[in-house]
Amino acid sequence: LDLVVRTVLKASPDLSDIQEGYGDWSPDVSWEAEDEEGNDLGPVFALCRKTINNSTLIEQSRLAIEAELERLKSSGCNRKEGAAKIKSREAMFEDTFATACHQLQ
Repeated sequence: LDLVVRTVLKASPDLSDIQEGYGDWSPDVSWEAEDEEGNDLGPVFALCRKTINNSTLIEQSRLAIEAELERLKSSGCNRKEGAAKIKSREAMFEDTFATACHQLQ
């Protein structure tokens, strides 16, 4: 969650300004609950928890990853080619995620 929130804040300075009012947080903050003392960690944490950490998205992501791994295995793709494709998809996801965050604003 820490990495996701930091990525969102880096991509969206407006959200960063809002989040600053809530102070610092522990890098090992949980996806499941507020911080250890029960304090509200801010709107960016709430947004990430509600939009990214939901059972439907997690299940769809798991199925998509399994399908892609199966496709790579069946195509005879070697490790180097597979790593290049994964890197390409990571970049595509980061671009799409930043766009989605801007749309949510």
